[in-house]
Amino acid sequence: MLLLASCGQKPVAPLTDSPQWLAAQKAQQFEASGKALGRAQAEDVERHLAEAPDDLTGRQMLLLFYAGNGTRFYDPAFVIAARRKHILWLIEHHPELPLLGQRPGLIDLPIDQLADPQGYAQIKKEWLALAAKPDAPLPVLGNAAAFLAASDKPLAEKFLQQARERDPQGPWGARLGALYASALTDTSAAYADHVRQAVAAAIDPELLANVHHRKPADGSIEALAQQAIVSYSQGDPAGFDTARKSALEVTRKAPGMDKDSDAGTALYQADMLLGLLAARDHDRKAALKYLQDAAGAPVTEDLAYFDQPITYPLLSWLLKDGERDSVIRFLEQFAKTSSVDRAQLLESAALIRKGQKPVWYPTEPPS
Repeated sequence: MLLLASCGQKPVAPLTDSPQWLAAQKAQQFEASGKALGRAQAEDVERHLAEAPDDLTGRQMLLLFYAGNGTRFYDPAFVIAARRKHILWLIEHHPELPLLGQRPGLIDLPIDQLADPQGYAQIKKEWLALAAKPDAPLPVLGNAAAFLAASDKPLAEKFLQQARERDPQGPWGARLGALYASALTDTSAAYADHVRQAVAAAIDPELLANVHHRKPADGSIEALAQQAIVSYSQGDPAGFDTARKSALEVTRKAPGMDKDSDAGTALYQADMLLGLLAARDHDRKAALKYLQDAAGAPVTEDLAYFDQPITYPLLSWLLKDGERDSVIRFLEQFAKTSSVDRAQLLESAALIRKGQKPVWYPTEPPS
């Protein structure tokens, strides 16, 4: 039973479907349907494409199928050749397609049984020709960089820099920082030296944050917060109990630490997690308190420049329970901290004010 009934509040009309929410649902369903294709269905789509080669939906579904499920039904060599065929067609006809810059459209990922050395040179040639055009669209530059990031980082860097020059407010600084971070650990010494010099001269805070992003040290307060999230994700009473103890320990330790340290990220994550646990206990007052505490966590680079998936489950539960004003206040306050998520946070607040579902609703709330 929803808390609003027990608190005597008047029922709130359900949120209506926003265009953004409908588009996100459609995209999720499409991705799931592609990955869930069976062999007979995939072969039906292949036969259909032989007669209707311009069916973009069918090609994307097959690319999702081959990348995510193909080796259940075919030898890797067959899947590699089939995927290469569709990737080449899509690059020729729809090079701006987001899927081409994601795992299903990449063929040179390390430790990947679907890596395609034979097709790599051919596909690289196509991307280089498209990206070399003076009017190459930003999505094309981004997709070309994504394709090259594993094996030709200097070229990937070149295209990301071009995109950033044309679109300084876009995601290119963060992507360049992530490329640099990987280059410092898995590339030639000469290029790593170049990266160190580029980083030393950089002033873009988003780029720098992505370069220096690291795994929390064992035993640190950040590691404790992440372990609490892992324990919660187990979805059983023992995991919830462990998560609560760890998160409470974070909230005890964090206030005594330097506010400029990464303790602010740990405190934010712990408060959001404790809010979720309070929601599971049907304790609205405590859930709202932890939400408010999370909004006041000291600002860190992680909170500013990296996604925080722990944010949306609690917000979704509170929205489902009719608690709109508090969620809006949180979204607008956290938008002042989060650079990477600011646009979505503010868009979400605006949609909720209009009585519409934000794009992330509903992340599964606690039962």
